[in-house]
Amino acid sequence: MLSQSWLPVVLGFVMGMRHAFEPDHLAAVGALSVGESKVRRLTQLGGLWGAGHLSTVTLGVIIVTTLRVNLRMQHLLWFELPVAFMLLTLSGITIAGTLGKRVSQTPAPGTASRPVRPLWWSYVAGMVHGVAGTGALVILVAGTFPDVTIGYVYVLLFGTGAMLGMALLTSVLAFPLRVVRCWPAASRGLTAVTGLYGIMVAFTIFAQITRSHA
Repeated sequence: MLSQSWLPVVLGFVMGMRHAFEPDHLAAVGALSVGESKVRRLTQLGGLWGAGHLSTVTLGVIIVTTLRVNLRMQHLLWFELPVAFMLLTLSGITIAGTLGKRVSQTPAPGTASRPVRPLWWSYVAGMVHGVAGTGALVILVAGTFPDVTIGYVYVLLFGTGAMLGMALLTSVLAFPLRVVRCWPAASRGLTAVTGLYGIMVAFTIFAQITRSHA
């Protein structure tokens, strides 16, 4: 039977899995996955996003617990700003690539293609997401546990859940992305929609920050 203090830690894994499916995460990973269709490659993108996310959250908890930094809820929304700017950048690159693409440049089904985005982009995107939203909230919560060890375990399980959740999501995306590649017009349309979705999420974040300080 789990003690009352350890129950939230176990729930951290479930929260991490759910955390992977937040809109800003879907927007970023969607932009990173554009043009990819191999299960292994997409799983790597999702896993590295989760690893970057875990790295930042872990570092944040170490700083909070070691230096006794006093974070407040009203500070957390400002941590969303880097995510918004990153989404605008990724989405802009995605849309620019769509506008510059020609039908003749689309590889035929079954032919090999080079990776569209470097893997380290996904790791960096995960790091940026680690300081925002639920990631920032996890840092705040982990710092409130009476036992520092429990806080670290909570973060580890949360980060592992987010990593597995995103790796699962990106691996599942492989099949529809592979199918869409057979139709160049549909592929470009999906890419454009992905980019526009990322821009919409970014401006939603800007709006939330503006309203909170109006």
